[in-house]
Amino acid sequence: MAMQHQPGKAARPPASAPRPPSGAPRSSPCPWLCLVALVLGLLPGGVGTTPVSVAEPQRPCSLEGVEIKGGSFRLLKEGQALEYVCPAGFYPYPVQARTCRSTGSWSALQTKDQKIVKKAECRAIRCPRPQDFENGEYWPRAAYYNLSDEISFQCYDGYTLRGSANRTCQVTGRWDGQTAICDNGAGYCPNPGIPIGTRKVGSQYRLEDSVTYYCSRGLTLRGSQRRTCQEGGSWSGTEPSCQDSFMYDTPAEVAEAFLSSLTERIEGADAEDGHSPGEQQKRRIVLDPSGSMNIYLVLDGSDSIGARNFTGAKNCLKAFIEKVASYGVNPKYALVTYATDTNILIRVSDAESSNAAWVTEKLVDVCKDKRLQHQVPAHARDFHINLFQVLPWLKEKLHEEEPFL
Repeated sequence: MAMQHQPGKAARPPASAPRPPSGAPRSSPCPWLCLVALVLGLLPGGVGTTPVSVAEPQRPCSLEGVEIKGGSFRLLKEGQALEYVCPAGFYPYPVQARTCRSTGSWSALQTKDQKIVKKAECRAIRCPRPQDFENGEYWPRAAYYNLSDEISFQCYDGYTLRGSANRTCQVTGRWDGQTAICDNGAGYCPNPGIPIGTRKVGSQYRLEDSVTYYCSRGLTLRGSQRRTCQEGGSWSGTEPSCQDSFMYDTPAEVAEAFLSSLTERIEGADAEDGHSPGEQQKRRIVLDPSGSMNIYLVLDGSDSIGARNFTGAKNCLKAFIEKVASYGVNPKYALVTYATDTNILIRVSDAESSNAAWVTEKLVDVCKDKRLQHQVPAHARDFHINLFQVLPWLKEKLHEEEPFL
């Protein structure tokens, strides 16, 4: 799901329904279906999978040699694809899924840096280690940290600790709590800190000074690589993090970020209503009369999503439409399903696209049979890859001249 909001900005609510990775704590379907796919960099990097071939294989692929060390696999699409499954606390390396090619052979076991691996294996989930910590100490110092390992931070004299003094490695492959920062308050902006796993270049925090963040090889930077000290003592952008392929956001983390984004980005603009232009409001979205909001609802129709999850995702989007309507606004909606092909069911240019009841009716009518017209095996943690592939297409096909958020 994506939003356009002119002249102000709006947060991007969630899209379709990935499921948690192997070993993740199971929760009720709705939080995953509603909240796991913010198209604002909230999604984690997914375990790499070889792109699925559209062509039908000419002959079946042999299962000889496809086993994964320490885990199991299951066949999808009548043997045209397989998915590796690892026990809790482990993840499939180097790929989550493989496809049967038209040559009768399975897609390669290829790492993110294009190296070929002979045999798949289940590897232990580990949290990244600190690359650096300014103005203080942390312990224990280790080459790697396993699940449930703890790390503690302490500042030198004259510095005050912000964030979490103690953090624990979670099953998501990330540390709980907040970035620990030791600051003496001497800068115009507060010390932005060094999130665990990142390396920071820049130690001056005056107005218009910048800092730049980097990740170790094999990790992907998510968030803002470069941040600048702004008027008022705030930093531009968002705190970065270094993500490994198996990391993911929990429903609670996504929900918190989504609600925070809505609070920050959807601003009141009606001074006559007793609010100053730009003042944030908690209970109601107020749009500038000269502006507009377009909301794009995007549903993943991939085979791995399953009919039950697909229906659950529709129900969550239905609840979202009702919630937006309760704010007293009438945004225009577009509804798109995608997998191998992309299918536009509602355009923002449609006469009824701002009619919440009509949009909801169209959404409910998207049935399992329609979804199966464009299935393709894909794993939930490849969702962000599929979605970012469809966004440029969406922008072009819907002929939107406004910035696509």
